[in-house]
Amino acid sequence: MTQVEERLHGVEFAQAFVAVANVAVFTPNLERVREFGLILGYEAASREAKGWDEAEALVADLNRLTEADVVALEILVKHQGQLVRDATTNSNYNDLAGAVPAILRDVDARKIPRDEFYSHASRLSGFGLAISLNWNQSTWGPQDHGFAATVRGMRLVEILGKP
Repeated sequence: MTQVEERLHGVEFAQAFVAVANVAVFTPNLERVREFGLILGYEAASREAKGWDEAEALVADLNRLTEADVVALEILVKHQGQLVRDATTNSNYNDLAGAVPAILRDVDARKIPRDEFYSHASRLSGFGLAISLNWNQSTWGPQDHGFAATVRGMRLVEILGKP
């Protein structure tokens, strides 16, 4: 039996599957239900083995996110993905903050009002998918806010196969 098969035959998977099925039954968006399946499949095949409880939590979080929340996360990951670390150093933090102007240019190019983007990024923070960055007065205007994707946020975007 392969490692994936072993993970799918465990009690933890059965519990996660039931929890996800309970969420999926009440989700009218079939694309979102497909994404729930991607999360379960990713966890089954992952060498990271974050645990079925994390897969359940990602499904529950995704179920509560709007499409605009997911787009905001995709924008953060697009511009900061290569910079996100498990343990952020001062230098790494500066690099994340340095990517904010590019994020805001992308937001503007997509014609997303900045306050709307900030509200979605703030929601992502509540799910542990993004973090708020300290205001950087040397590079941001007083009306600007900085956010960065977290490792968890990166993982969700990777699982969903979003660019």
